[in-house]
Amino acid sequence: MKPFEIKAQKDHLEKISHSKPQFALSEIVWNALDADATRIDISSNYNELGIIDKISVTDNGSGIPYDLAEKYFSSLGGSWKIQELKSPKGRQLHGKQGQGRFKAFSLGHNVDWHVRYLHTDGAVYEFDIFGDEANLNEFNITDRTESNQKETGVTVEITNIAKQFGLFENGSLANTFSTLFAPYLYSYKDICISINDIPIDISSQIQKLIDYDLVSVVENQDTVF
Repeated sequence: MKPFEIKAQKDHLEKISHSKPQFALSEIVWNALDADATRIDISSNYNELGIIDKISVTDNGSGIPYDLAEKYFSSLGGSWKIQELKSPKGRQLHGKQGQGRFKAFSLGHNVDWHVRYLHTDGAVYEFDIFGDEANLNEFNITDRTESNQKETGVTVEITNIAKQFGLFENGSLANTFSTLFAPYLYSYKDICISINDIPIDISSQIQKLIDYDLVSVVENQDTVF
């Protein structure tokens, strides 16, 4: 395992790492969607006292190539998404500021990104990136190893939970996400986002659908602009 530093002032990192918990989770989901995930599973784990001690977000997206991981994590801003209009599979991209990963620390003090990606040799490799809220200027990355799994993706595990937010009570997170992701999920119907094994339902967010016939417009070749 080796450490690498974040090129930003600590106070600035602390500022952007504070976010409302539901939006911190949504940034993790958006990163998965930008990586062309079709399945995103959010889960909460409770200890024997009934207190959440871990939040996990698992996706089946493309993951992060090992050779680019340090570059992506060590710089603040300058996201690769700025130069791209769409994802490799043609989806609209969301995050372009390169800050979303820091918002995970709004939920817990320790974050582990377990990454699986397809190497150019045709094998799936995996590695971990660890971050600690106590030292936001430094992340640690493990060596990569060949995975025994064939599916790529990222699992984000958040532990040492900051406080009990009530996110998973009374459908609070599901209601927020059904509103937030409704336009995206309606556009890309092959995607499923689930919370503790229950897919979010966007049907209540769609009040009216109108189909329009698009008329072809032929430019007059003699027109001078």
